[in-house]
Amino acid sequence: MPTSQLINAINSLLDKLAAIPFDWNAYMNTISNGLITNTDMPSATTLFQNLAVWNNQPRQWKNKKGMPTTRPCCYVQPVFGKPSKMGLGVTLYPEFIFRIHIIDFQDDGFYEAGGTSGTNELIGGLDQNLEIYKWRDLVKVQLQLFFPISCGALSICDEKEDTEHEGIYHYILDFKTSFSDLKGSPLDPDQTTVIYEDPPTETGQFGLNDTIIMTND
Repeated sequence: MPTSQLINAINSLLDKLAAIPFDWNAYMNTISNGLITNTDMPSATTLFQNLAVWNNQPRQWKNKKGMPTTRPCCYVQPVFGKPSKMGLGVTLYPEFIFRIHIIDFQDDGFYEAGGTSGTNELIGGLDQNLEIYKWRDLVKVQLQLFFPISCGALSICDEKEDTEHEGIYHYILDFKTSFSDLKGSPLDPDQTTVIYEDPPTETGQFGLNDTIIMTND
C-alpha cells in the first residue's frame, strides 16, 4: 500500500486523541447523584465518542435537532502553511498546524454531556456548558509536546471558542509543529525514479558499505 506521511501523521494524532482515558460511568454517576450508574456510550472508558478529519461537521448538523452522533466528538484539521523545499526534494512545512475541533452539545442546559436529562449545577445549567473546558484541558494535556509521525513536537499556539451556535459547543485548539513530506523526493519509499540496490557482497570496485544507486531515464 502506498505510503503517505500526511495520512500517517493524521492517523497518529487521531489514535492519540482516541486513547484519552475517561470513566464515563463514574462521571455520570457523580453528576446524576447516583441516578445513573451505567451509560450507553459507545466507548465508556475513553473521552471522545467520535473522531475524524474535520469536514465542518457542525454546519451539517445546523438545521437538525441535536447531534447525529454521541458526544463529545473531536475532529482534526491539518493547516499546512507555506512550504519550504529542502534537499533531495523533501518538502518541509515549518509552520504546520494541527487544528483540533472539540464538539459538544447542550440544549439550554437540559441535555448534558453523555445524555443526562435535567440541569445540574456540576455541569453548568441554562445556556452554559462548562464541560467543554474539561475536554479542552484533557486534550491539551495529552497533545502538548506529542510527536505525530513525520512531525515535530506539538506546541499550543492559539485557541478560541465558537459562540455562534444553538446547542452545539465548538472549541478550537491550534497546535503548531513542523511536517516533513517525502512525496516528490527520492527518499519516498514509493518512488520509482531512483532504484536502490544492495552493495556487492565481494570486495572489488565498490566497498562493502557502499550502496549502488541507479536512475531511470
